[in-house]
Order: sequence, then structure tokens, then C-alpha cells
Amino acid sequence: MDSQGKRAVRLRLTGAAVVAGISGVAGSWAYARAGASAGDLVRDLAVGWAFVVAGMMAWRRRPANNTGRLMVLEGITWFLGNLQGTAIPALFAFGAWWEALNMAVLLHLILSFPEGRLTTVLTRRLVQFAYGLVAVGGLLRTLMFDPATDTGATYLDCRECGPNLIFVPSWHGMFETFDAVYHAAGWALSVVAVVAIVLRWRHASAARRRALLPAWIGIGIAVVFLMWDMLFYVVPWFGEVGSVAEQAVYLLSDLAQVAVPFAFLAGLLRMHLQRAEVSGLVIDVGTDPDPAKVREALVRVLGDPTLRLGLWREERGAYVDSAGREVGPDGPGRTRV
Repeated sequence: MDSQGKRAVRLRLTGAAVVAGISGVAGSWAYARAGASAGDLVRDLAVGWAFVVAGMMAWRRRPANNTGRLMVLEGITWFLGNLQGTAIPALFAFGAWWEALNMAVLLHLILSFPEGRLTTVLTRRLVQFAYGLVAVGGLLRTLMFDPATDTGATYLDCRECGPNLIFVPSWHGMFETFDAVYHAAGWALSVVAVVAIVLRWRHASAARRRALLPAWIGIGIAVVFLMWDMLFYVVPWFGEVGSVAEQAVYLLSDLAQVAVPFAFLAGLLRMHLQRAEVSGLVIDVGTDPDPAKVREALVRVLGDPTLRLGLWREERGAYVDSAGREVGPDGPGRTRV
């Protein structure tokens, strides 16, 4: 980047840090008002700001890759649901509406890693549905949500939170049914997302599978958390607000999620180092390269022992390896470049 590009990145990083700081402070204030202990506040801040710190490092090192920006956004939106702990009607409504936005951002992050962009129609549709579910479904749910009576509808133990600025009393009778449908849609979306990750894994090379490992860790933690959430919802007595079971699940979830952003960051940096090693190929291969030597160098740099190198032979109309065997460009377990 030129100096102007570096200044632009620094300004965006500074702005993101300010927004993340405000989000974290406001979320912690509201969470404390809802009865959170000092340990709860520390764990909550650790998760949200871990995503922000790791995301800013990734954003600075790889500004053309959207992964860093998505990690920062995940950290900022992590605290939005806590705003339901306030007695300010507008803030309560905002927190209730966007409570699950961080889950949609996490899905976007997982499905776009490591390129930082969505590469298939399925992943694009999944992410669009996730954001739409939060924006539209979350709004409708909030319109029916009365914090004075629906005390178990949020993860916060707050009997005096609210009121809800946009609550429509005549719609309240539909809240329980709509809330069940809203949660079910989130669980179904998670299942389809797992299928999409499995499909990417099946068709990936050995090196790409290692690159996708952080995404697996992230979605694994998210799915486990949603399964516990479903258990709390289906068996209310198991997940009563403030119960030991609920607190244990949230503690384990928070501790595990602190590691997720740094797993993404490590994956990005490892890819960056591997690409930097490509310049050494010129020295390794030498001035008289042969296909076998080139393949050995690529295997080492890419970390992919399954790599097959084919050179085009006009007379045979096919790609041929160093032993004279034809190399097919398609097939499972290979990534054509």
C-alpha cells in the first residue's frame, strides 16, 4: 500500500477501536445493572474484545481480506444483547432486536474464511438469511416482547429491565409461538451451515483443510452453544435463569470463544507466511527446473503432500506429470488453480 492507503487503514482501525470501546463499556454497564458479577463482566469483555484485538491485527496485516473487519464487527456486536439490562426503553428495544446479530456475523466470518468473501451461492444465501432473520425476525419478536412478563425470554436475570419502547400489547399473545419459530429457524440455519462447511471440507486439499480448521473450531463452539440453548428452551427447569447449569454453560462458552478469534488470526498469519515463502521457490528450483523438483518445492511451501503438478502437453492434449501420467483437473480432494 502507498502512504495514503496506510493512513486510510489507520483511520478505520482507530474508528473501529472507538466504537468497540463504547460498545464494550455500554454493554458492561447494562450487564452489571442486570446483576452480573465481576467475573461475568470480565469474561464477557474478554470474549468481545478478544475478537476486536485479533480482528484489528488481522485487518492491519491483511487489509484486503475482510476477515479482520468481520472479527472486529463480531466483537462490537457481542455486547448488543446486554443493553436489555437497562431501564432505558430505547436501549432495551435496541438490545432485544439485535441480540442475535453477533451470531449472524459469526456465521458470515466462518463461511467466508479464509478468503474473506463468500465463494458459493449456498454460503451467500445462508448469510443473507441470517442477517434477514435477525433484522426482520428480531424486530417482530421485539414488538411482541414484554420484559415485565416474559422474564425467561432473555439470558439476563433482570426483573426490572425495560420497559420495551416498541412493545405492541395487542401482539403479546403471539410471543411464545413466534419466539419458538425464531429459535427453530436459528437452529435450522446452524445445521445447514454445518452441511456447507462439510461440503467445503470434502472438496478441499490437505493444505486447505488446515486453513479451514479455525472455521471448524468456531462453528463447533457455536453449534454446541445453540444445542445447549435448545436444551434450556425445551426443558425449562434445566436452564432456569441463574441456575448452576446455565452458569456453567455460559462460562465454558465464553472461555472457549476467547480462543476462536486468535485461531482465525493464526490461520491468516500462517497463510501469509506460506505465501511469503513462495519467493524462495526461485532459488530452490534453480535455473533448470524439472516438474519433479517444482512439485517437491510446492509441496513443501504449500504444506500439501497430495499436490499433483501437471504441465500442458500440446501433442497429447492433456496435463502430464513428471512420470508422464495424465493429471485430471477435476475430482474430489483436489483444488484446481
